Amino acid sequence: APPRPAPAPNPCDLGIPGAAAKAKADGDSQFRANNVVAARESYTRALDRLGATDDVADATRRSFRAALLSNRAACEIAMARQHGASKARVCYHRAIRDCTLAFEAAPAPYARAMLRRGQAKLAVGNSAGAIEDAFSVEAAVVEMAAADGEVGQRGQAEIKEARELVAKARHFETQRRRLAGAARPRGGAGRVVIDVAAVSGARKAFVDAVPSAPAGPLADACAALAAGDGAAAGPRLDECLGSANARGAPPGGGPPPRAALLVLKARASLLQAGDAKQTKRVRNRMLMAAATHLGLAKTAAPGQADAAVFERLTRRHALLEVILTDGVTHARLRAIEDALAGLRSAPKPCTLDEDLRHCSEEAADRAAGMAARDDVAMRLARGERDAPPPPPPSGRRPPPPRSSTNQPPPPPPPPMRARPSPVRRSQSAVAHERAFAAFERRLAAAQEGSLRLADVPLPPPGAVSAAARTASARKRAVRAALLRWHPDKFDLSKFSAEDRGAVADAVADVTRRVVKEKKRLAR
Repeated sequence: APPRPAPAPNPCDLGIPGAAAKAKADGDSQFRANNVVAARESYTRALDRLGATDDVADATRRSFRAALLSNRAACEIAMARQHGASKARVCYHRAIRDCTLAFEAAPAPYARAMLRRGQAKLAVGNSAGAIEDAFSVEAAVVEMAAADGEVGQRGQAEIKEARELVAKARHFETQRRRLAGAARPRGGAGRVVIDVAAVSGARKAFVDAVPSAPAGPLADACAALAAGDGAAAGPRLDECLGSANARGAPPGGGPPPRAALLVLKARASLLQAGDAKQTKRVRNRMLMAAATHLGLAKTAAPGQADAAVFERLTRRHALLEVILTDGVTHARLRAIEDALAGLRSAPKPCTLDEDLRHCSEEAADRAAGMAARDDVAMRLARGERDAPPPPPPSGRRPPPPRSSTNQPPPPPPPPMRARPSPVRRSQSAVAHERAFAAFERRLAAAQEGSLRLADVPLPPPGAVSAAARTASARKRAVRAALLRWHPDKFDLSKFSAEDRGAVADAVADVTRRVVKEKKRLAR
């Protein structure tokens, strides 16, 4: 009969505490059952039972500790593959720490710990460190083979995995360089336009190579812009603008110009302003933010090389502004048509790629403009029209609006039954003054949530300075109206919860109307 193999030595006979050996056995069985969380806890408990192994001569305990640390790192890597990118990076960093401790604790070169550390380094984007660890694995296997006389099957498998790791790291490095190059402004120095589509494509290849590696907030923002998600791109661009050094550039890339980031921020704001799912208040706020970012970008731009880009974005802003304007008048219809014609005639940027030359964002704005134009035209044809502004104090009446077509005027509309308006409007300037004074007293004494939208005395239609006789009196009336309708004066907590948004929108509409009148008087 063949001789029986020698039984495995008892860990207790080798100086390993029984509790530590049992916890390691539990961890091994749990890891094989794919219960990596419980296995990690078992390996941690075994390390606690093992205690310190500071004695350099105690090779057995040091090898046992190194095996526990390496196994716990394997659990961390397995857990990382079950999580999203942000949580996975935390697990990979813990695996790098455990592998480093295992390599330091082992009495001999520990190829398996090096290999796992290289895999974790590549997962967090450290391709150079992964290649260095992969070469160390081959050196460790060769060193152990010199002591044993041959390279065993396990050593050959580790060498194969190390070479595969080197190939993956070099492929990742290629994608990283491609992403860094795509994030630079197109056209060389002095240009401020980043090719969003190219950055988005390069980011996809980068993430496909190593899913958990961070691509940087700039690449994430470009991917969101390419998908038409301005709300997701805005915070990432804010992160880029807030960073002092690399401004959120992809790993290995130089910082993009501040003007280029501001242009992207303006595009994100215009996307949100053009989103019909947003409330009117949010869309108007995004429109103001886009104007601010465009102005800052023009100031920060080094030259006029990208003037066509700024002009097209400015035309898109003007189109969205007239789309969001209230009122059904011939003047508004002409304004929409002029904005659409201006955007069509804007110069094409000669250095841009396909994503800005035939931009889906611009196409969506044009479609919204044409829909608004058709709606205003149909309502005018039905006879619906806002009341014209009162004549100027000089007695001269404004010229009648020009018709956009040569068609005969529409027939008069049928009489409509008056509908009660939910908002109370004063009928004259004097009545409005008295009503607003009473409203201010009521607002000061009101309890939280006791007022409604109908309690706000909105000004009568037309100019707020219509009753003034002189230019200085009109300016004083406009200044008083600006102070009266400033949004900070209205404590929204005094209004009911369902009316607060409507009150804020109504006050903002009046404020915009007064600001437009102020600009008209300043000309």
